[in-house]
Amino acid sequence: VVRPHPRGGLRYIRCRVSTGFVDKGENRMGAVARLKNWMARATGGHRWEQSLISDSWFEGHFKYAADEIRNSLSAHLDLSQAKLLDFGCGDGITALGVALKSECPRLTGIDITRAFKDLPTLAQSQLGLSQVPPSLDFLQVEAGKPLPIDTLDGIYSWSVFEHIDRPHLPAIIADLFRVLRPGGVVFIQIEPLYYSAFGSHLQRLIPEPWAHLKLPDEALERRVLGFEGELREEDRDLAAADGVTPAFKQWLMREYRTLNHLTANELIEFFSEAGFEIIETHRGQRPETPPDELLAQYDADLLTTNEVRLVARKSA
Repeated sequence: VVRPHPRGGLRYIRCRVSTGFVDKGENRMGAVARLKNWMARATGGHRWEQSLISDSWFEGHFKYAADEIRNSLSAHLDLSQAKLLDFGCGDGITALGVALKSECPRLTGIDITRAFKDLPTLAQSQLGLSQVPPSLDFLQVEAGKPLPIDTLDGIYSWSVFEHIDRPHLPAIIADLFRVLRPGGVVFIQIEPLYYSAFGSHLQRLIPEPWAHLKLPDEALERRVLGFEGELREEDRDLAAADGVTPAFKQWLMREYRTLNHLTANELIEFFSEAGFEIIETHRGQRPETPPDELLAQYDADLLTTNEVRLVARKSA
């Protein structure tokens, strides 16, 4: 509890976290983190308000992705003492969510672009956050080069590994192994996987499942570049802030062309071969039924597995 001190300032009174403070389904660690956030606001710290979020892209990364990452890592690490790396941080929204909610002492986001440069503006507009916390920093790195960081407790990557050039994967995973301390943990998520119903990442303009496996690339490109109309309400977000412009269409096609067709089994094999101990794996499925023409070419599990999550450890 925080109370004014008679001589000025604030004093802290130790107390138990009552069950009334814990949301249904929230563990004690989550309640404590939420209490710390409340205390930070009470003491003039980094104030932010999640209820201000108006953009679905920001919400999905700040809330859903960040919370899933925290839950996965906190089962194996004390995040309040952890030095973390966001590999492929992009715009930095997920890293911001992890940093604010876990209160880790250091989180570094790295990416080959500088998309994170706009994060302070986004944080102000979507959270009312006046400044990015000092525990969070970002680095632009060169693709394929060793990471300029070491002795990490935890590493995570959210929907990034499907975009890495396949020949670079072994060296990149080996480098992640190198910079992780013995006993450190890595969490990797990919969604959607390439062979799943919407593995093309083009579903906002081509909503038919498995269109990328049925049509040649030239036909897909004509569909995307020739699209006329408006996005569905659920597809409007920061990535499409200006609508379906030529630049947005080109961006979608670039995203599609970077896909490396990595499967869940291949991801697990890459990390195992790099020396990681596989702790947990999870595969998510979509409800769509693959057409017979594709079942004749591909395994049914390959077509219906939409997501893979991997937790692995560097042996102590």
